[in-house]
Amino acid sequence: MEKLKNYFLFLTVFVSGAAVLVIEILGTKILMPFYGSTIYVWSSLITVTLAFLALGYWLGGKLADKTHPRGGGRESGFALLDYFYCRDNCFVYPNL
Repeated sequence: MEKLKNYFLFLTVFVSGAAVLVIEILGTKILMPFYGSTIYVWSSLITVTLAFLALGYWLGGKLADKTHPRGGGRESGFALLDYFYCRDNCFVYPNL
């Protein structure tokens, strides 16, 4: 059972990393009509993405230190909220 939990953790990390990359590319497509597709747009989008990833990792680490070492349902709830937020943004920008 412990091995299954580890595989689930690795799968979650892989899928969330891929989702971040997809959202980063879609962010550039959203900004392209207004600012173009220059190196400044790409570099600022990458900077903002990495800064907020670092902030999320730091806050997630603080939250994980306060909870039980093997976690509870709170982390899964946050991942589910992230999923719904990203899914609903697809309806806001349907032409991407």
